[in-house]
Amino acid sequence: MEEGAAIIDIGGESTRPGRLRLGREELRRVLPVVERLRQATQAVISVDTSRPEVIREAAAAGPGLINDVRALAEPGALEAAGRAGAPSV
Repeated sequence: MEEGAAIIDIGGESTRPGRLRLGREELRRVLPVVERLRQATQAVISVDTSRPEVIREAAAAGPGLINDVRALAEPGALEAAGRAGAPSV
């Protein structure tokens, strides 16, 4: 942020093959960081997730962007992103 970052991408789960799916642990990792950064910076906060429940809950914390490497293909992700009110990539 001090060096002028325009976007800060926050993710709580790896996307590598064979990874462990974290469930609610992903939310526990991501939400506090998004909330704190939202207060600390004017940079766009991006939430890096494929899970609709993370998209929904993170939307309340105020991300400016949803970053989904699975292109909103998880069941419910497209609808969650549409309701989030943030652009999706």
